[in-house]
Amino acid sequence: LSIETTGGYLGVALLDFDPAVGDSRVIRSFFFPCFEKQSDSLVPSIIKILKVARLKKEAIGLVAVDAGPGSFTGIRVGLTTARTIGQTLQIPVVAVSRLEAMSWPLLQSGKPLVGAKLNALPGEIYFAVYSSKGPVRTPAWMSGAEFQKAVKKLKGRKVVWVMDEKPPHPSIIGKLAILKFSKEKNKRKFDFERALPLYLQPSWAEREKRGE
Repeated sequence: LSIETTGGYLGVALLDFDPAVGDSRVIRSFFFPCFEKQSDSLVPSIIKILKVARLKKEAIGLVAVDAGPGSFTGIRVGLTTARTIGQTLQIPVVAVSRLEAMSWPLLQSGKPLVGAKLNALPGEIYFAVYSSKGPVRTPAWMSGAEFQKAVKKLKGRKVVWVMDEKPPHPSIIGKLAILKFSKEKNKRKFDFERALPLYLQPSWAEREKRGE
């Protein structure tokens, strides 16, 4: 089961997978603009997709979830639901970075380095750079000026940039999570309580305390 709630969309997908090799295929998926509270729509969407696929919840063997960056509320909704399912069914929960999911299709197509960037608040950027082996520049939050300096440090390296304000499709989150799960020998890393949010920037409350 894959969950996407980091932006103004709601996405759920069911994938059939082989945990030994990381191979997977999409069974069903829903992905649509969510004009209601995601907290009100997510669980009914999960129930619906299981019903459409004629599967019981016990058929779920892994939960994938987009951990951000993105909407604070959306991230919390997705992770809370994923962790609850993981705890209830005693199954792994794999948290995936939205930035890595954005870069993954291009890496799969053979691009050696892919940079993913996403608008945060005005004048601020989330970004990261990935190769097929993992992060080259770990996810960060910074001002536009700091971002330009960071890009200059990558001078001479052929980075293909991707920027998309629309969240990744839940099937991408699921496929990437399955690969991560299959490659990791220590499966305890995917215990439900270890699935954590990737907020990157401080909340409004924290900003107000700091006088920002």
